Amino acid sequence: RAWHLANAVCALEATMFDKHAREMFDQQLESAKGWSPLCKGQAETDMAYAQGMVAYALIRGDIGHEEAARMNNTVKSVRLNRTAKEIREQRMAAA
Repeated sequence: RAWHLANAVCALEATMFDKHAREMFDQQLESAKGWSPLCKGQAETDMAYAQGMVAYALIRGDIGHEEAARMNNTVKSVRLNRTAKEIREQRMAAA
């Protein structure tokens, strides 16, 4: 009986990117998008947290390499958009 209970607990832990985890991932990226371009540290912290979630899920086997690559590409896209916004604002300020 204890063996079945342990397996049930492991099965529950194996679904990392359930609805709640996906919402957390999306919230981290939304938070990173919301920071001012001058607040690089806070935005990078949010993006690093999201990438850490992806790495953890990949190592545990909860997601595959393709899904991890897609999720990491989403984080990279947010990072590139922030960089473009920062450059644009610097150019506007210099003009």
